[in-house]
Amino acid sequence: MIYPEEFKQKCREIYPNWNCLHEQLNSGTMIVGRYLDDAQQSDISATMVLKATSLEQLRAEASRIIKRQELYGEWWDLYNNHVCTSSV
Repeated sequence: MIYPEEFKQKCREIYPNWNCLHEQLNSGTMIVGRYLDDAQQSDISATMVLKATSLEQLRAEASRIIKRQELYGEWWDLYNNHVCTSSV
C-alpha cells in the first residue's frame, strides 16, 4: 500500500518521535493501522482531569485525542479504498 505524502506528514506531525511508525509508513505496510489504532484513546482520564491546571490544558488534550482518532479514521478510509480497488 502506498500512503499519500499528506497522510504521512500528518502522522509525522501527530507522532513526531515515533520512528518505527515513520519507517512503516515509508514501507507501505498495513501494520500502520494497528499502530494508529493502538495509539488512539477515546477519552480524557480522571487522572488527566486532576492533573490539569486549566481548562485550556484539558481542551488541548481533547484536541490531541480527536486528532489521533481522525488520523486512524483516515487510515481506515485509505485501507478500505485500497482493499476495494485491489480486489477488482
